[in-house]
Amino acid sequence: MRDEAAPAPIPWLVALVFGPLCIAAGVAILAAATGRVPVSPSPEPLADWWLWAGGAFFVGGGVWLLLVRLSPLVAMPFGLVALLVFVWVFNWVAFGSGPRHFSTSTSVSGVVVERSNASESEGRLIFGIGAALMDLWLAYVAVRAVRMRLGTPVRPESS
Repeated sequence: MRDEAAPAPIPWLVALVFGPLCIAAGVAILAAATGRVPVSPSPEPLADWWLWAGGAFFVGGGVWLLLVRLSPLVAMPFGLVALLVFVWVFNWVAFGSGPRHFSTSTSVSGVVVERSNASESEGRLIFGIGAALMDLWLAYVAVRAVRMRLGTPVRPESS
């Protein structure tokens, strides 16, 4: 019987379908980053690292999906790469240099009824809140992992 507190494992069908799809998407993005696949120029200048980050995210996530049920310890670095790239992009949007363009939309029953531009400060604020929350969570997880590795109790025993 499965422990109710433990998360349910990822179904094999999900891992076997989406793992290779993510890896293929990541490889295609990395091929574009290396110039092996031609891409048309974007009207907005895009830093080269975006392609590398996107490729690393998808490859890391896909490999993690395939390995997490077989060997969580082997899968962990791949999932960590995907997670760190994801958080990095949020931090860059919120705190990085250069202009940003944001938009808002209002939907009613799934139909967009209004779309407008949002200010740069508003967009950076929203991304900044998300980035800060993710950064705090990563710091908590890192401290907890180090404490567990050192054998220090995560929660002090209450008397």
